[in-house]
Amino acid sequence: MTQDRPPLFVSDQNIIRPGENCQLIFMDADDYLMSDKDTDLIIGRPTVFFVVDVFTGMIVGMYVGLEKASWKAAEMALQNTITDKVKYCSEYGISITDEQWPFKELPASIRVESGQFTGSGAEKLVQKYYIRLEMFPSTYGANQKGFVENCFRIVKRTSKYHILGSITKKGSKSSVRDYRADTPLTLKEFTKMIILSVLDHNFKINKTSQK
Repeated sequence: MTQDRPPLFVSDQNIIRPGENCQLIFMDADDYLMSDKDTDLIIGRPTVFFVVDVFTGMIVGMYVGLEKASWKAAEMALQNTITDKVKYCSEYGISITDEQWPFKELPASIRVESGQFTGSGAEKLVQKYYIRLEMFPSTYGANQKGFVENCFRIVKRTSKYHILGSITKKGSKSSVRDYRADTPLTLKEFTKMIILSVLDHNFKINKTSQK
């Protein structure tokens, strides 16, 4: 007897435990990054993908890449949810304990804003990971808006540390200086800063929940 695969889309539901449902969020960073092999080569602006646990609000997976929204990038972020975070962080020179980022499992279902990702990748993602996919309207509800704002702050906070390589009012088209040439970070260095911000975000949420 063949096992029925999960439905591609599921309706909204009350979330009662961690890991039951996660939301996939992505946003473009303001930073222009340089190649780690050629410091004179600007490689573009990264896109940051987050997988946020709906029940706790913690970030359980992430991915930083140069590609825009795609199911392939979404899979990279989803794959990160089951990655050993101690090992993952060590690849970026960050030392943590299991307790600081303990997430190592796939969510039962994942929410994606309708219209963000298109193509056949959704079906492939469902079949590969045996995960339910829930599409919600582009108009964010209260919970979705809160998750997006938190992730937006994380990316913006990272860019503030790295102001020279960011798009600012001074770095407009009318500016004589090419602000993209000021960037001091590679993709790996920028990813490291995002990881540190994620750890700080999760720590604050966990601390609040224990009060």
